[in-house]
Amino acid sequence: MRQQVAIPVFDPRATPSEMGLVTETARRRPGAVRSQHPRHSVVVIGANAEELTSGHLEAGALGLGSPPDKLAKRGGYLLLLRVDHVANSAIHVAEAHAKVPYLAAPRSPGFPEEAVVRLSTGEEITASLMPIPTCSRGFPKLEPILREERLIRYAKVGDAHSQFVRAQDVIEIATGILQRDPRTLLCDLPDCWACARKREMINTALRW
Repeated sequence: MRQQVAIPVFDPRATPSEMGLVTETARRRPGAVRSQHPRHSVVVIGANAEELTSGHLEAGALGLGSPPDKLAKRGGYLLLLRVDHVANSAIHVAEAHAKVPYLAAPRSPGFPEEAVVRLSTGEEITASLMPIPTCSRGFPKLEPILREERLIRYAKVGDAHSQFVRAQDVIEIATGILQRDPRTLLCDLPDCWACARKREMINTALRW
């Protein structure tokens, strides 16, 4: 029997962010609205916050209609602050648009497929985490293509080397690449359990 890893109840109003000081500070700001996805929640401050964060459980972590997908459709931009495209979640949205064969790939052995979410009413529900994004260490392969198309602006924010790019450009270009060959943005690290499973699923689906 596969051992499941227990995770605590996720309360969008109270559960701290696991993504660092910037996201935790944003979560605590007055007027911030947080989505209900227990593994990939987002915080929106300002106009359209309720609309951008709504329906995140139903859309999946980074699926069609998820907050990053909605942001892209509104012409929003991505700021990669002191990180490269390993941290670019819009590429995972492109995987959903491309309908890659590995969307249902598990994250790692024993990774939980469900979580408990506490709603604003106080009711607790069990929510599926699947499909959930896995390895993104191959995503920097997209950067030279975006740069060649003159779609990235490079700058420094304080001491941080950063990239500024329109989210929809990332999704459209990555979707096209993945539709031609869904293996393109997988990592090449021999110890990557997730990408090995993805290649198996691609080979099964496409018989390569």
